[in-house]
Amino acid sequence: MGILNKLTNNFGLKALRIYGLSLYCKYLFNFILNLHHLYKNRDLTVIDKKMDKYVVNISYLNTSFKFDCGFGSSYLKEGPSFTLIREICVSDCYFKYHHPDVFYASKTVLDLGANRGVFSALMASHATRVICVEVQPHYLPIIEHNMKINNYQNVFVEIGFVGTGGMFGEHGKGITIQGLLDKYNLLSIDFLKIDIEGSEFALFESSSWLQRINYISMEVHPTYGDPGRIISALHEQDFKILMADRKLFLPNEVNQVTFIYATRTSKG
Repeated sequence: MGILNKLTNNFGLKALRIYGLSLYCKYLFNFILNLHHLYKNRDLTVIDKKMDKYVVNISYLNTSFKFDCGFGSSYLKEGPSFTLIREICVSDCYFKYHHPDVFYASKTVLDLGANRGVFSALMASHATRVICVEVQPHYLPIIEHNMKINNYQNVFVEIGFVGTGGMFGEHGKGITIQGLLDKYNLLSIDFLKIDIEGSEFALFESSSWLQRINYISMEVHPTYGDPGRIISALHEQDFKILMADRKLFLPNEVNQVTFIYATRTSKG
């Protein structure tokens, strides 16, 4: 059933609309050529690698942006950029349980854990300002390159560490959400995306900054902490939440949570 869901999500009409006919046909062609790998490995990474040589044009909710997968694959020797595009735009991991109006209404965006900047590029297509934070400096040329090819002037990149602990420990310049609010003179943030590999739990130990946030999508990493602590902090700050597991299904237990979608119920 797992592989069937992947095929349905990644080769349906939604994928066709997002990729466009030309890119969709290339993806489908590589899928057919690599059926034996798909059957053996039960994931789409081998196909994503084949797609990682293209500059892709992505359409999402009547907005569009370009992303140079080939630049990233030539610069880095790690997972394909196309996987991130597929997860963010087709699987819709950050907006699946938010109303589409949230996407359009998000004019000030904070992207914590930007990686190569796919989410920032998506949001910058319509936002007024996107603040893009990444702890790993080797991603900076990829982020800058992809903002440049889109002619974005509304993306501001910070290299540094947010939170405490997690996969990367505490190295590099320390960055706080309050510090970003102050630096960029922000009274509020419309949309906060968090994927910081386990250091997210410390953010919610003192969470007065949540009063300045309207919507949140975040990936949580239970190896490094208890998602229940984050959920409690969000409830205390008047957020309505939905949770999803790694496959983006609604889970039965808190320990199955991978994604949290939060909406402030009282603004101002």
